[in-house]
Amino acid sequence: MDLANVYLITMWSGGKAAKKWKTIDQPEILQNGTGVRFVSMSTKLKVDVIGSVSVEQFEEGSALLEKEASVIEAGNNRHA
Repeated sequence: MDLANVYLITMWSGGKAAKKWKTIDQPEILQNGTGVRFVSMSTKLKVDVIGSVSVEQFEEGSALLEKEASVIEAGNNRHA
């Protein structure tokens, strides 16, 4: 059984994670090199993130990804 790759994109502010997204397709680096572009798994919208950004790659179903997904969900619900 092949596991799909999932990418976790984190936007940083003041040394802390400010916002996180998940995507299935590898994010592309923006033409000016200052950020990334991807399609959010949760909203299906195209997102451009500019600034301090990290991209991590996981195999779908990994324990770390499951933990991050619950943190993302909890954080996104606080801002609603």
